[in-house]
Amino acid sequence: AISYLKDNEFIDDETKANIQAKMNENKENAKNLLINFNETVASSGNKISEFIDFHKKIIQKIKNFHTIQLTDNQQYTKERLLIIDEIIEGWNNFEDTGILPDTYKIEEYELFVEIAKFENSIDIKNISYERIAELEKIRQDIMSLSYLQFENDTILDKGEAWGASKETIDKAQKDYRFVADKLSENDFKLRTLISETDKNILHQWILFHLYTCADIINIMSVEKGEYDSTRLMVADETFYEWKNILAQDKKYVIPNVYYLSDYDKFFNFVFNNLKFTDTF
Repeated sequence: AISYLKDNEFIDDETKANIQAKMNENKENAKNLLINFNETVASSGNKISEFIDFHKKIIQKIKNFHTIQLTDNQQYTKERLLIIDEIIEGWNNFEDTGILPDTYKIEEYELFVEIAKFENSIDIKNISYERIAELEKIRQDIMSLSYLQFENDTILDKGEAWGASKETIDKAQKDYRFVADKLSENDFKLRTLISETDKNILHQWILFHLYTCADIINIMSVEKGEYDSTRLMVADETFYEWKNILAQDKKYVIPNVYYLSDYDKFFNFVFNNLKFTDTF
């Protein structure tokens, strides 16, 4: 909010007053939360060290994740690693200082908290990479087909207004029917394979997708233009769709093919580079 006010000097007085009122409300809420947190810490005894260790593991995982990214985004990752080291130092000193580290500076921090909770609830000692690859191959085929259908939809919806030729529109109609059949065929194939797959392997597959969304948000938090902020929101929504998939009647997730058209590239990077060992 402070950045927004600083960057937008011509905001009208009413909007500025509303933002300021919201800031004051947030400040008061934060103060009350901190009081509650400190009271909980004071009554936790030895449990507080477990809490700190939990967060130390999370920030170390994030650091490992950023290290993997060095080849793709050198400067950005190095800057983030400095922030991560500050947070690590903050957790190391928390028992002495009582000051919470600035974890908000890491966009994906809370996602990693959710991932850690999920990871603690499943068995990742014997990951079935072969079956996950099999499941993912079909899901990625569906993703590619969904993107084709998105293009066909766009032509059929707006092609005439954009001056598309009759041949182009007719082809889109024909392709639409063909792709719809292929989508139905692949959906049935994937649902069948999911039903034949051990639940623990499905958990492992979901875990890779959670890390995929975290990776997208990690990269996207560099700049936030209008397109980027929407993409960030879609990645966050996709994360929670995968996380909550077992509680719903959904079997798999196909993210928004416009904002996350490169989703499968991110998944393949995570799947090929991330090995769940004691250090990760």
